[in-house]
Amino acid sequence: LKIERQVNKKFFDENKIKIFKYLELGNTEKDLGDIKDVEEEILLNLPTRARQLVKTFDVLQPRPIGSTEGVVVVNNELNEQLVSTGFIQIRPSNYEEALVLWTALKSDVVKKQMFYLQSGSIQPEITPTNFKQYVIIPIPKGKTKEKILFMMKEDIKGARDSFKEYKDNKKLARNKFLESLGI
Repeated sequence: LKIERQVNKKFFDENKIKIFKYLELGNTEKDLGDIKDVEEEILLNLPTRARQLVKTFDVLQPRPIGSTEGVVVVNNELNEQLVSTGFIQIRPSNYEEALVLWTALKSDVVKKQMFYLQSGSIQPEITPTNFKQYVIIPIPKGKTKEKILFMMKEDIKGARDSFKEYKDNKKLARNKFLESLGI
């Protein structure tokens, strides 16, 4: 896996007054791996943990053990933007590779490895070094990989459609409730 490093001092000095979008750990949707919200500010005003420059399809694995469910695939909106150093940033070569990796990282077999390799007592986390050296990620090949890709794309599309329907129904119910109150 290609694990990316934080931006260096030179990058910071050259871009400190440039406006960036910034993704925090808490702004990810844990089930579908979507990005819920981003900040936008000049680099100088962003938190010091805003030091990882991402590209579309990068896979972001949260380091804190309590957040490992929040794996996300970077979308076009965050291309060449910043994310928290609380993520391990992995650079796959394309969307299909990112989706297979995302699926594997959400599996119990990988999450258990990260749990057993955690360090720290106040906020236990998996370090990028331990992740890269010791976590074994099962990546299928051939027909198995194609089958998993097909199933994941279908599952994600179905889940997003269902979630949209849920939000629409929730809004409709709220409006009917307010209407019944005469508001």
